[in-house]
Amino acid sequence: MSVLLATSTVGASGGGASYPTTGAFFLTMGVIVSLCIIAILLAFALRRNAGVAAD
Repeated sequence: MSVLLATSTVGASGGGASYPTTGAFFLTMGVIVSLCIIAILLAFALRRNAGVAAD
């Protein structure tokens, strides 16, 4: 996530420090949401009785 936040930075007016831009935050949040959706879809794809002995 730190690499995504570092894709676009703005320097502080006094110099020295740099901060992520709004676009970098939106990119990072978009990636997080996308990965969560993929994880949910993969969880639904798992078999419900995996590892449970049949009666």
